[in-house]
Amino acid sequence: MSDPPVLEVRGLRATYDGAMALDEIELSTRGARVLLVGDVMPMVRLLSGTSGPGGARAAMAAGEVEVTGRPLGQHHGHFGAAPDDLPFPPRTNLRAFLRVVARVATGEGRRGAAALADATIERLGLEEMASRRLDRIDLSARKAALVAVAAVQGAEALLLHEPFTGLPPAGVSAVMGVVGKAVEGKAALVAVADLRLEGASAALLPHATDVLVFRGGRLLLHTDGAHLLAESRVYSLTVVDAGEDFAEALRGEGAALSGGPWHYALTLPEGRDVADVLRLADSTGAVVLTCEPMLGAMPVAS
Repeated sequence: MSDPPVLEVRGLRATYDGAMALDEIELSTRGARVLLVGDVMPMVRLLSGTSGPGGARAAMAAGEVEVTGRPLGQHHGHFGAAPDDLPFPPRTNLRAFLRVVARVATGEGRRGAAALADATIERLGLEEMASRRLDRIDLSARKAALVAVAAVQGAEALLLHEPFTGLPPAGVSAVMGVVGKAVEGKAALVAVADLRLEGASAALLPHATDVLVFRGGRLLLHTDGAHLLAESRVYSLTVVDAGEDFAEALRGEGAALSGGPWHYALTLPEGRDVADVLRLADSTGAVVLTCEPMLGAMPVAS
């Protein structure tokens, strides 16, 4: 029997901070290395159970979500997640903090939680920072500590949110090494707001079995990293007015589109470029707000 998908979503509608943020989401991941790209915050908050600024929380309004075959909320001890940042308690070191996290996340007793925290520190190669105060470490160390927070919670799968954002090249290299050790033998979901070829997260693309692009509360694109790297004509398209007529005109000229009705993932056929997109927009009365390579900026909706 094959393993269940890392992430399976059926008919999901979810709110974030009281407003509808995910709508009609259907997906089933194909492998163990998943990149969430674009407007990822609602999905990150839903999967992790963490709150955003001002205590904003995500909640399901309809549908089903399973992580490694377990319904959302029943995956404790199997799935570990950490936000992009969190306020570490003052005068607390990494070892002590991970022991607390392990007890809460897995239900282990004091001794079992201590053993799990110590094993995580050793496996990730973080012995040198294990006794350092978390409120005094630099950004690279904070990112490594957040990876450890996720790793100590999850025996089967991890969710990492913006693990490389803001890091200098040396910090990216160090944290990339910690991430590699953390996901060895486990499934991994990495969430990033944008995916640029020159950015650190792009290094994950060759290994990504699933790239899930979210925009405007919808899933625009589900592909794999190798395909996205090889296909240079994939664009993020945002259009208002006559969007469906415009989409049909694009399909009529051989383009492939997914998503809609305002945000699309657009793959242009050979011999076509953005000028052709704008020409068709003009002929159908559509207004194109953005048409840019998918492996470039993915601006987060305001």
